Amino acid sequence: MCGGNNEHHRREEAKREAARQSAAYEEALRAAEQRNAQTIEAMKPKYTPPPVGTGAAMEDNQGVRKKKSRKSSIVDASRGVSSLRIPLNTGGTSGSGPNLG
Repeated sequence: MCGGNNEHHRREEAKREAARQSAAYEEALRAAEQRNAQTIEAMKPKYTPPPVGTGAAMEDNQGVRKKKSRKSSIVDASRGVSSLRIPLNTGGTSGSGPNLG
């Protein structure tokens, strides 16, 4: 009879240990879900109200450009390009530039 009684105690202890492990596992899952919810909440963009306009931009009219004619836009473009050109030294006698010869 003693052998059967010990077997019964071992089974009961194994059941208790399984219940403890199950409870610990479920607690770990709940904690992980809570951490995940906090992380998701932290990653959400915060509400930023839209900027309040002062009306100054409307009065200045610096951001609004008037329509140009085709000719005036071509003239303006050629002026911009010509101002970027570098004059070439074609060997004149002016003497400007380094003497590399």
